[in-house]
Amino acid sequence: GPPGGFAAAAAAGPGRLRIAVSLKPPPGTVTKLGADQRRAIEDTASLLRSLGHEVVEREVDYGPAAFLNTVTRYFRGIRDDAAAMTHPERLERRTRGMARLGGLVGDGALAKARAGEAAVAARVNAIFDHADVVLMPGPAGGPFRVGRLQGRSALWSINASAAKVPWYGVWNAIGQPAASVPAGFDAAGLPLAVQLAGPRDGEATLLALSAQLEAARPWTDRRPPV
Repeated sequence: GPPGGFAAAAAAGPGRLRIAVSLKPPPGTVTKLGADQRRAIEDTASLLRSLGHEVVEREVDYGPAAFLNTVTRYFRGIRDDAAAMTHPERLERRTRGMARLGGLVGDGALAKARAGEAAVAARVNAIFDHADVVLMPGPAGGPFRVGRLQGRSALWSINASAAKVPWYGVWNAIGQPAASVPAGFDAAGLPLAVQLAGPRDGEATLLALSAQLEAARPWTDRRPPV
């Protein structure tokens, strides 16, 4: 819908929703949800219940192909973007390494991944037979320290990054709406986030629910000292 329609939906509120809480990451990812990040999920689930929503624990069934499908297209996309640049040699070494990894994804593998997207989407979307929105973790832990990935290889960096944010990529790969929503602060005072995901064409619902959460748990007044 038009931007005005989304604004109106956010202002009107989401109504009473069925919300599934899903903590398991897609198979193939290796991660550990931090204590602060788990608390962000629990606090958000409690807040949603207090706002009148039905909140239940139900895992998304990603299936074995979701993560591979996402990573295949991710790396090939880097390769294609790098090849389209006027001066790809100016990219930093690690980015060029990722482009080389993408070069291992041939046209046949890319076509197979694209053809498999519908099956991945259908399996993931089974959750919406039971829920209107899925609540998942955002990042699995706090941000990397500055320089943590400096000098690391492309493969090392992507593995470390994937372990930090395994719940995001699949929703991008199947082209469905998802929103990263502020969810308080960790023990060090750094912002926490959770992710909301919805069915195809569910943007208005996610915006309305995100607006409701922000109104109930405001955060814009929290600013670090300059």
